[in-house]
Amino acid sequence: QTFQANEDATEVVLNKIHSPVLTRFVRIRPQTWHNGIALRLELYGCRITDSPCSNLLGMLSGLIPDSQISASSIRGYDWSPSMARLVSSRSGWFPRVPQAQPGEEWLQVDLGIPKNIKGVIIQGARGGDSVTTTESRSFVKKFKVAYSMNGKDWDFIQDPKTMQAKLFEGNIHYDIPEVRRFDPVPAQYIRVHPERWSPAGIGMRLEVLGCDWTDVKPTAETLVPTLKSEETTTPYPTDEGATECGDSCGDEEDFQLPANFNCNFDLPEDLCGWSHDLATGYTWSFQPTSTWIGNSEPNPETVPDVKNYLQLQSNGRREGQRARLISPTIYLPQSAVCMVFQYQAWGSNGVMLRVWREASQEHKALWVITEDQGEEWRQGRIILPSYDMEYRIVFEGFIRNGHSGELALDDIRLGTDIPLENCMATLFCVSSPGATLLPGTEPTVDTVSVQPIPAYWYYVIAAGGAVVVLVSVALALVLHYHRFRYAAKKSDHSITYKTSHYANGAPVAVEPTLTIKLEQDPSSRC
Repeated sequence: QTFQANEDATEVVLNKIHSPVLTRFVRIRPQTWHNGIALRLELYGCRITDSPCSNLLGMLSGLIPDSQISASSIRGYDWSPSMARLVSSRSGWFPRVPQAQPGEEWLQVDLGIPKNIKGVIIQGARGGDSVTTTESRSFVKKFKVAYSMNGKDWDFIQDPKTMQAKLFEGNIHYDIPEVRRFDPVPAQYIRVHPERWSPAGIGMRLEVLGCDWTDVKPTAETLVPTLKSEETTTPYPTDEGATECGDSCGDEEDFQLPANFNCNFDLPEDLCGWSHDLATGYTWSFQPTSTWIGNSEPNPETVPDVKNYLQLQSNGRREGQRARLISPTIYLPQSAVCMVFQYQAWGSNGVMLRVWREASQEHKALWVITEDQGEEWRQGRIILPSYDMEYRIVFEGFIRNGHSGELALDDIRLGTDIPLENCMATLFCVSSPGATLLPGTEPTVDTVSVQPIPAYWYYVIAAGGAVVVLVSVALALVLHYHRFRYAAKKSDHSITYKTSHYANGAPVAVEPTLTIKLEQDPSSRC
């Protein structure tokens, strides 16, 4: 692009670049001039780290050691994963096969500890002596990003429109970095999966953007179930030294949990701070129950005799039912928190319960089930990551047309007493419908890692079974043959006739035998 410049020696001309570019060097190339080339210059821009939660996490600076950078394959030592550092590396990472299958290769970074990840900077690979000039100008055009807390269970960054793994735009030049941002996710491991690349093949350098993950430490105090709709707030426990803004955080107000978010729906028609979405045509209804689960009887002065939970039920005769429950406004700009709830979903695979985050310009799915879960109550846990905008949580229940089933919700709360590392899985709930555990009597949940059976063991078991069957059949045939052979030898009144009249003097198959047995007739008087 050619920009319009000055028409005299004193005029100031401002030229804006519509699409921001990431760079360290800027060069001006004069195209036309008057009485020689002379100019004065200023640049307008900002640092990458000026955006919230956009710190460079260590690839460029070297804070991430080489041992924590790995890949699916490498072409050689000069193109190993340790060469995949943004800008500072003289080369880059090349996989073993230049033209691999989409999604087959990946570059992985272990951050050492969990972080809030908000983006990546991707760059192509540049020249070197180990490959040709054409191959040295390799870059990735499209890619996907996966993240994990343990390096084994992976999730992809999703596109909120399609609810599928998001396909990011990559580079258009082998040496120009590109920044790609997404909603913050808690992770310790990041993988970039190339999906499309330049004709020269895959070549990549990388940096990860994010900030410290403020861990929610367990406290001795347990949140008391909401029994009244009074407006109360609970201070959120934070670590003063672990926030991204550091010393500048002192001017901000202390973060507080949203008012009336925690609710067990015990009081009839009391949704605390939650509300129905009337646009769907159906609403969650209160279902009473008097069941109580606990080590002791509840105090009648503090707990009502009749408790309630929310229910969406269909007998299969009317059209499909859809109901939504919307939370109060939440604002978590620097901290993640665990949301805990109890649910029930049963029916003939015609039920769906999902949870999403709804902001002004976003609709992001967080959790979903689409099949029968049985009539037992279960506990769901979802990490609500930090987000720099206000948003609401939406629970949507749906029962398809012509299907009978039931969906139920109870005891939705923000579990500040639950560490985030224990908030990664859906757990069985020990309580009965509508029941709430007394404070301090919650079950202790330990995470148990179960290793799956290797696939080759299935082949070993199948082969062993086949051998047993063959041995059994062979043994049965041998016993059957010897039984008749020995029976013929023991009989004194049997005559065996054999013949050996064969062509060429040799039998071509089993030699035929005629055996005549003489038996006494008990009815004969002779």
